[in-house]
Amino acid sequence: DCFKFIAQRLNSPADYALITRRMIDNLAAQGVTYAEVTIATGVALWRGFDFADIWQAVREAQKDSPVEIAWNLV
Repeated sequence: DCFKFIAQRLNSPADYALITRRMIDNLAAQGVTYAEVTIATGVALWRGFDFADIWQAVREAQKDSPVEIAWNLV
């Protein structure tokens, strides 16, 4: 239910960038230096989004991050 709640509210690359920055901030505040994060590309494509734009926004939001992130695109 949590995944569905969030996925329904992501409507633009800017939304994905915002949650990426907030996730990184939260992880860094907890002292996390490495994380493996899954992005449901299928959901984005099913909703008719251009995933290239989303991916670019996410990667830009991660730039200069104190947390190393390995992205799992599913």
